[in-house]
Amino acid sequence: MRIQHLVAPDSEAAPRRMVSDGPAAMVVAEFDAGGTIGQHPATGSQLFMVVTGTVVVTAGDGETAELTPGSAVLFFGGEEHTSTAAEPSTVAILEWPAE
Repeated sequence: MRIQHLVAPDSEAAPRRMVSDGPAAMVVAEFDAGGTIGQHPATGSQLFMVVTGTVVVTAGDGETAELTPGSAVLFFGGEEHTSTAAEPSTVAILEWPAE
């Protein structure tokens, strides 16, 4: 799995960019089939959006959702969750501090 942190336009890093005057941050995660982000709590509010592929998200209570391109799930600070790709997949993860 690769996770790319989006950077400011004047950076020499990745070509994908996000500029924000606020506390939000976005990363792009590329999963191989079967790739997993193990169970962890959201550090703040987190919008997990599938761009390509299929990802199964499991909440801390065991409830699962199969996400396909264009679908998303919102986690609030402290919510436990796991993400596993059913096939090669790309997701965008937008995070901001819990209110």
